[in-house]
Amino acid sequence: MGGVRVLTLSDFDALSVDSLARIAAALPRIECLQLHYCNLTHELSQAPPFLTQTLPQVASSSFMNTKRLSFCWTDFTQQAVACLLAKLPYLESVDLGANRNRVIGANTAAVQSLADHCPNVNELTISLQQVSESVLCDTIEHYGRQLHTLSIRCDGRDTLKSVAHHATHVKNLTIRASAQHQPSSTNPIVGILQRCKELVHLEMVSWMVQDVPTVVWRGIDAVAVRRRRAGPWAGKKKLPSKTLALDLEELQEIRKQFVNRTLPLE
Repeated sequence: MGGVRVLTLSDFDALSVDSLARIAAALPRIECLQLHYCNLTHELSQAPPFLTQTLPQVASSSFMNTKRLSFCWTDFTQQAVACLLAKLPYLESVDLGANRNRVIGANTAAVQSLADHCPNVNELTISLQQVSESVLCDTIEHYGRQLHTLSIRCDGRDTLKSVAHHATHVKNLTIRASAQHQPSSTNPIVGILQRCKELVHLEMVSWMVQDVPTVVWRGIDAVAVRRRRAGPWAGKKKLPSKTLALDLEELQEIRKQFVNRTLPLE
């Protein structure tokens, strides 16, 4: 088993960090760790039989070669997630998917612990519910220019302003509007379009039509006209109706509108 590169654990009602540490000791080459429909605990618990029989009794090992982490409907306590992330110091790609949010404050603690223990992250997806916006903004600021892929829930304009000010080298960006997101008279999306000049793909998910800046619609219309002239084969791939996706050509068209204009970064 020593050659295992991808490890996926699913449907564990009580998966302790101790058990994961034992896996790390037995499978040192793991590059990707995926936890699906699990409940991560810090308390020592009786390990599943396959762990007891095959893995060493080592609780201090870390995943030294693991670069990718993915949670899918996985819950955890604050202590458990902090302990696990401390054992994953070389993560570069992190996907914290939605969960049942069983422990109050745990999702915010997970995002905060990520910045505390994993300095090399450059691909970040946060779909966890009820994450403090201030902690999310601090995390975006912490990773800043090293982020080249970012996917986040947006609860307010401060999140968008943090992206515009700090994640200026992002190439692929997805922003999902949450139920708490409130439109404002000034649109921070414009700041992202102005400052994130390396952006090649932007997705706005579940945004109201009136909350999308006018410069975006103008850019989309201009590119659509060119593509119709080029023929039907030049059209874009159809995406779900709740997703507005901008490709590189559309982003470049939007940026042209900023050349002779100075728009507020709000």
